[in-house]
Parts: sequence; C-alpha cells; structure tokens
Amino acid sequence: MTLAAAGVVSAADLSAADRAAIADRLETYRTAWLAGDAARIQSLFSPEAVFLPHHGLEPVVGLEALRAFWWPGSGPKTVILRFDLETTRIEGTSELAYAWGRQRLEWSQEDDRGVVRFRTHGNHLTVFRRTGEGWKIALQAGDDVPNERF
Repeated sequence: MTLAAAGVVSAADLSAADRAAIADRLETYRTAWLAGDAARIQSLFSPEAVFLPHHGLEPVVGLEALRAFWWPGSGPKTVILRFDLETTRIEGTSELAYAWGRQRLEWSQEDDRGVVRFRTHGNHLTVFRRTGEGWKIALQAGDDVPNERF
C-alpha cells in the first residue's frame, strides 16, 4: 500500500525515476564517506535536516549542528574504511520519500597514542524531501549496535 492509498498524503506516488534518483543519492552518500568528502556529504542534506543518532544521543538539528557532530574541530583523525549500505525499500510521494535498510560501518581513529579501529552495524532510515536542487536528506536515523573495537 502506498502512503497516498493509506490516506497519509495526497501527492502523487513516487515515480521510478525518483526512486532511481534517491538510490543514487544514497550511493553518493556512501561513497562520499569512503572518500572522506565532507563537503559532498553535507551537500546532500537540507539546511534544516535532523539526524537521530544511535544509542539515545540527542537529535542533531540543522546543517551547522551536523557539521559539529560529524566533523568536530578537535579530536582524533577519523577515516571510514568500509561502509555497506543496503537499501531494502524506497517509497513515498513526489515530494517526500523514505529509504530504509541495513548498514555496516568500519572506521579508524588516530591520535598521538596510535590508531584504533571500530565497527558497527544496524538499520538505517533516511527521509528525503524534494527541493529546487533535487532530493535532499531531511531526516536520518541510525539504529546501530554499540561500537566494537577490533
């Protein structure tokens, strides 16, 4: 059942072209993290985007807060080593859509004491809103198991 059929929204169903565009945005998101391209990652989010972090952390609201959360000015150098993003479903309307599935992430952090590697896995949910610049991430949530050192 679509959102429109459920009476939730009245906009047109999400087209195949929009599904493909959203899948492309998710792949750009994944590969930008692997490339360490913070500017590209940020360009995928709307200015008022909300990120709901794992483990009950407070919501991160707005692009400036997101920058501070993911790329703080101080702290260890972080490199994404692996990012698998499997999307099970993309649904929505011509104006608002969501994608969900599973993710696996591995990264290293380096400081003056050396390098430490971590990994986690879990669910992802990303809500997109159509803008004048195309589909932008409006809300993202990650439900990961606690980080594992390896």
